[in-house]
Amino acid sequence: VPQAITKGEPATLVDLDSDLGTDADVALSTLFTNIDSVSAGADGQAGEIAYTFAASGFANLEAKTASGEWKAVTVTADGATVTGATDDGTAFVVSIADGKVVFDQQMVMKHAGSDTPHEADADALDLGTLSLTARITDKDGDYKEATNTIALKVTDDVPQAITKGEPATLVDLDS
Repeated sequence: VPQAITKGEPATLVDLDSDLGTDADVALSTLFTNIDSVSAGADGQAGEIAYTFAASGFANLEAKTASGEWKAVTVTADGATVTGATDDGTAFVVSIADGKVVFDQQMVMKHAGSDTPHEADADALDLGTLSLTARITDKDGDYKEATNTIALKVTDDVPQAITKGEPATLVDLDS
């Protein structure tokens, strides 16, 4: 019988509308503290540790397409990835790569009408919550699994305030 997988701390991945080229990530070892050392027991491990995503709470999301239009985002989870997409393309993808859960935002997300910047993580747009299950299976089919949650958020890229400078003094040199 495999050893139990130990659940770590829930995670929050925050991406920035202003920096679509940089992905947010969290290590699998943060979500499951013994994932790098868990054992399948005397029967031996059957394949790799399997990871499965499920998505919940994703509603009323819109993304700005390349043509500048705001379009509804549909979120799907196929187990291995979670994808948010409009009918014009991918808004974001969550996947596992190199021992990390990676949140790749590819379109700007619409933030509900607010006059304040969403720069602080607590004020970021909540996209929804993912459940990630890790399962280790031994060669005779016994398994142990653990599930942890990952909140997805996006901070808004608002215009910077224009600051008032000192008044100018004009001098007429022709007089």
